[in-house]
Amino acid sequence: MILAIETATDIAGAALLDGDTLRAGFFFGARRDVCQRLLPDIKAMLARTGAGVEALAAVAVGRGPGSFTGIRIGVAAAKGLALARELPLFGISTLAACAYPARGAGGLACALIPAYGDELYAGIFRADQELTPLEERVFPALELMAHLSRLGQPVTFAPVHPRLRALLPLHDLAVGHRFLPHEPTWHLASWVGCLARARLAAGEVGEGMGLAPVYLRPSQAEMQAQRPAT
Repeated sequence: MILAIETATDIAGAALLDGDTLRAGFFFGARRDVCQRLLPDIKAMLARTGAGVEALAAVAVGRGPGSFTGIRIGVAAAKGLALARELPLFGISTLAACAYPARGAGGLACALIPAYGDELYAGIFRADQELTPLEERVFPALELMAHLSRLGQPVTFAPVHPRLRALLPLHDLAVGHRFLPHEPTWHLASWVGCLARARLAAGEVGEGMGLAPVYLRPSQAEMQAQRPAT
Protein backbone atom coordinates (compact mmCIF):
# COMPACT_ATOMS: atom_id res chain seq x y z
CA MET A 1 0.00 0.00 0.00
CA ILE A 2 1.04 3.59 -0.62
CA LEU A 3 0.36 6.45 1.75
CA ALA A 4 0.03 9.70 -0.23
CA ILE A 5 0.01 13.19 1.28
CA GLU A 6 -0.89 16.48 -0.38
CA THR A 7 -0.82 19.84 1.43
CA ALA A 8 0.28 22.30 -1.27
CA THR A 9 -3.15 23.66 -2.18
CA ASP A 10 -6.11 24.97 -0.21
CA ILE A 11 -7.31 21.36 0.18
CA ALA A 12 -5.00 19.27 2.37
CA GLY A 13 -5.32 15.56 2.89
CA ALA A 14 -3.98 12.06 2.52
CA ALA A 15 -4.96 8.83 0.80
CA LEU A 16 -4.22 5.15 1.23
CA LEU A 17 -3.94 3.18 -2.01
CA ASP A 18 -3.87 -0.61 -2.22
CA GLY A 19 -2.93 -1.36 -5.82
CA ASP A 20 -5.64 0.27 -7.94
CA THR A 21 -8.01 0.59 -5.00
CA LEU A 22 -8.41 3.71 -2.90
CA ARG A 23 -8.76 2.18 0.55
CA ALA A 24 -9.32 5.41 2.47
CA GLY A 25 -8.73 9.12 2.34
CA PHE A 26 -9.52 12.41 4.00
CA PHE A 27 -9.28 16.06 3.12
CA PHE A 28 -9.97 19.37 4.79
CA GLY A 29 -9.72 23.06 4.07
CA ALA A 30 -6.06 23.93 4.60
CA ARG A 31 -5.70 26.91 6.87
CA ARG A 32 -3.59 27.32 9.97
CA ASP A 33 -4.38 23.90 11.41
CA VAL A 34 -2.62 21.70 8.82
CA CYS A 35 0.32 21.12 11.15
CA GLN A 36 -1.99 20.11 14.01
CA ARG A 37 -4.35 17.92 11.98
CA LEU A 38 -2.24 16.12 9.38
CA LEU A 39 -0.43 13.39 11.35
CA PRO A 40 -3.31 12.66 13.79
CA ASP A 41 -5.71 12.34 10.84
CA ILE A 42 -3.29 9.99 9.05
CA LYS A 43 -3.05 7.80 12.14
CA ALA A 44 -6.85 7.79 12.44
CA MET A 45 -7.21 6.84 8.76
CA LEU A 46 -4.82 3.90 9.16
CA ALA A 47 -6.68 2.78 12.27
CA ARG A 48 -10.05 2.89 10.47
CA THR A 49 -8.78 0.63 7.72
CA GLY A 50 -6.97 -1.73 10.06
CA ALA A 51 -3.76 -1.08 8.14
CA GLY A 52 -0.72 -0.48 10.27
CA VAL A 53 2.27 1.51 9.13
CA GLU A 54 4.05 -1.82 8.67
CA ALA A 55 1.70 -2.56 5.74
CA LEU A 56 2.99 0.40 3.74
CA ALA A 57 5.24 -0.14 0.73
CA ALA A 58 6.01 3.55 0.14
CA VAL A 59 5.14 7.13 1.07
CA ALA A 60 4.39 9.81 -1.52
CA VAL A 61 3.95 13.54 -1.10
CA GLY A 62 3.06 16.49 -3.27
CA ARG A 63 6.29 18.48 -3.51
CA GLY A 64 4.69 21.67 -4.82
CA PRO A 65 4.34 24.26 -6.12
CA GLY A 66 1.65 25.89 -4.03
CA SER A 67 1.45 27.09 -0.45
CA PHE A 68 4.97 27.49 0.90
CA THR A 69 3.92 26.57 4.44
CA GLY A 70 1.71 23.71 3.31
CA ILE A 71 4.46 22.17 1.18
CA ARG A 72 6.96 22.32 4.03
CA ILE A 73 4.52 20.64 6.43
CA GLY A 74 3.63 17.87 3.98
CA VAL A 75 7.22 17.12 2.98
CA ALA A 76 8.37 17.08 6.60
CA ALA A 77 5.56 14.71 7.61
CA ALA A 78 6.27 12.39 4.69
CA LYS A 79 9.98 12.32 5.46
CA GLY A 80 9.31 11.50 9.09
CA LEU A 81 6.98 8.62 8.24
CA ALA A 82 9.29 7.22 5.56
CA LEU A 83 12.37 7.50 7.76
CA ALA A 84 10.72 5.83 10.73
CA ARG A 85 9.82 2.73 8.69
CA GLU A 86 12.70 2.91 6.16
CA LEU A 87 10.21 3.23 3.30
CA PRO A 88 10.79 4.60 -0.21
CA LEU A 89 9.73 8.24 -0.46
CA PHE A 90 8.42 9.72 -3.70
CA GLY A 91 8.04 13.43 -4.40
CA ILE A 92 5.25 14.11 -6.90
CA SER A 93 4.63 17.37 -8.70
CA THR A 94 1.44 18.89 -7.33
CA LEU A 95 0.70 20.20 -10.82
CA ALA A 96 1.09 16.71 -12.28
CA ALA A 97 -1.32 15.40 -9.66
CA CYS A 98 -3.80 18.14 -10.56
CA ALA A 99 -3.49 17.14 -14.23
CA TYR A 100 -3.94 13.42 -13.56
CA PRO A 101 -7.62 13.31 -14.68
CA ALA A 102 -6.53 14.59 -18.13
CA ARG A 103 -4.37 11.55 -18.89
CA GLY A 104 -5.12 10.15 -22.33
CA ALA A 105 -7.18 13.15 -23.43
CA GLY A 106 -4.84 13.95 -26.34
CA GLY A 107 -3.18 17.25 -27.11
CA LEU A 108 -1.98 19.12 -24.04
CA ALA A 109 -3.05 19.07 -20.43
CA CYS A 110 -2.72 22.21 -18.33
CA ALA A 111 -2.99 22.29 -14.55
CA LEU A 112 -3.34 25.57 -12.68
CA ILE A 113 -2.82 26.65 -9.08
CA PRO A 114 -3.21 30.30 -7.98
CA ALA A 115 0.14 31.91 -7.17
CA TYR A 116 0.13 35.63 -6.35
CA GLY A 117 -1.95 38.44 -7.83
CA ASP A 118 -2.81 37.52 -11.40
CA GLU A 119 -0.03 34.93 -11.54
CA LEU A 120 -0.60 31.20 -11.83
CA TYR A 121 1.49 28.13 -11.26
CA ALA A 122 0.99 26.29 -14.54
CA GLY A 123 2.01 22.76 -15.45
CA ILE A 124 1.85 21.82 -19.12
CA PHE A 125 1.92 18.14 -20.06
CA ARG A 126 1.32 15.94 -23.04
CA ALA A 127 -2.09 14.47 -22.32
CA ASP A 128 -0.92 10.92 -22.98
CA GLN A 129 -1.22 7.99 -20.58
CA GLU A 130 2.15 8.85 -19.04
CA LEU A 131 1.22 12.53 -18.62
CA THR A 132 4.62 13.50 -20.03
CA PRO A 133 5.78 16.79 -18.44
CA LEU A 134 6.74 19.66 -20.74
CA GLU A 135 7.17 22.57 -18.33
CA GLU A 136 6.16 24.03 -14.99
CA ARG A 137 6.37 27.80 -14.62
CA VAL A 138 4.79 30.83 -13.07
CA PHE A 139 2.75 32.75 -15.65
CA PRO A 140 0.65 35.89 -15.58
CA ALA A 141 -2.76 34.74 -16.81
CA LEU A 142 -2.59 36.65 -20.10
CA GLU A 143 0.92 35.40 -20.85
CA LEU A 144 -0.19 31.83 -20.24
CA MET A 145 -2.94 32.16 -22.85
CA ALA A 146 -0.41 33.46 -25.38
CA HIS A 147 2.03 30.66 -24.55
CA LEU A 148 -0.58 27.93 -24.95
CA SER A 149 -1.69 29.50 -28.23
CA ARG A 150 1.88 29.35 -29.56
CA LEU A 151 2.10 25.64 -28.73
CA GLY A 152 -0.69 25.12 -31.25
CA GLN A 153 -2.41 22.09 -29.72
CA PRO A 154 -5.82 21.71 -28.10
CA VAL A 155 -5.70 22.07 -24.34
CA THR A 156 -7.53 20.12 -21.68
CA PHE A 157 -7.55 22.11 -18.47
CA ALA A 158 -7.47 20.05 -15.29
CA PRO A 159 -10.29 20.58 -12.78
CA VAL A 160 -10.17 24.06 -11.25
CA HIS A 161 -12.61 25.95 -9.08
CA PRO A 162 -15.11 27.95 -11.16
CA ARG A 163 -13.81 31.16 -9.56
CA LEU A 164 -10.35 30.54 -11.01
CA ARG A 165 -11.77 29.60 -14.40
CA ALA A 166 -13.67 32.88 -14.50
CA LEU A 167 -10.42 34.84 -14.09
CA LEU A 168 -8.75 33.33 -17.17
CA PRO A 169 -8.73 35.53 -20.31
CA LEU A 170 -9.92 32.65 -22.50
CA HIS A 171 -10.85 35.01 -25.34
CA ASP A 172 -7.07 35.34 -25.91
CA LEU A 173 -6.59 31.58 -26.24
CA ALA A 174 -6.25 30.74 -29.94
CA VAL A 175 -6.52 26.93 -29.68
CA GLY A 176 -9.37 24.62 -28.82
CA HIS A 177 -9.85 23.99 -25.14
CA ARG A 178 -12.07 22.34 -22.59
CA PHE A 179 -12.27 22.13 -18.81
CA LEU A 180 -12.68 18.90 -16.95
CA PRO A 181 -15.56 19.16 -14.49
CA HIS A 182 -14.74 20.49 -11.07
CA GLU A 183 -15.73 18.31 -8.15
CA PRO A 184 -15.96 20.10 -4.79
CA THR A 185 -14.65 17.01 -2.96
CA TRP A 186 -11.94 15.91 -5.38
CA HIS A 187 -9.13 14.25 -3.54
CA LEU A 188 -5.79 15.43 -4.85
CA ALA A 189 -3.81 13.13 -2.54
CA SER A 190 -5.18 10.06 -4.32
CA TRP A 191 -3.75 11.34 -7.63
CA VAL A 192 -0.39 11.87 -5.92
CA GLY A 193 -0.60 8.24 -4.89
CA CYS A 194 -1.49 7.05 -8.40
CA LEU A 195 1.55 8.79 -9.89
CA ALA A 196 3.80 7.37 -7.17
CA ARG A 197 2.38 3.89 -7.74
CA ALA A 198 3.37 4.05 -11.42
CA ARG A 199 6.92 5.06 -10.47
CA LEU A 200 7.15 2.29 -7.87
CA ALA A 201 5.88 -0.28 -10.39
CA ALA A 202 8.54 0.89 -12.85
CA GLY A 203 11.23 0.03 -10.33
CA GLU A 204 12.07 3.55 -9.18
CA VAL A 205 13.33 3.99 -5.63
CA GLY A 206 12.15 7.56 -5.10
CA GLU A 207 13.99 10.60 -3.82
CA GLY A 208 14.21 9.47 -0.20
CA MET A 209 15.50 12.00 2.32
CA GLY A 210 16.94 14.05 -0.55
CA LEU A 211 13.44 15.12 -1.52
CA ALA A 212 13.24 18.91 -1.76
CA PRO A 213 10.13 21.10 -2.09
CA VAL A 214 9.51 22.88 -5.39
CA TYR A 215 8.29 26.45 -5.04
CA LEU A 216 8.90 27.92 -8.57
CA ARG A 217 9.08 31.44 -7.17
CA PRO A 218 10.50 33.26 -4.13
CA SER A 219 8.24 33.64 -1.13
CA GLN A 220 6.44 36.93 -0.59
CA ALA A 221 8.83 37.75 2.27
CA GLU A 222 11.84 37.07 0.02
CA MET A 223 10.46 39.28 -2.74
CA GLN A 224 9.86 42.10 -0.29
CA ALA A 225 13.38 41.74 1.09
CA GLN A 226 14.80 42.07 -2.43
CA ARG A 227 13.01 45.35 -3.13
CA PRO A 228 15.20 48.45 -2.81
CA ALA A 229 14.49 50.65 0.17
CA THR A 230 12.60 53.86 -0.56
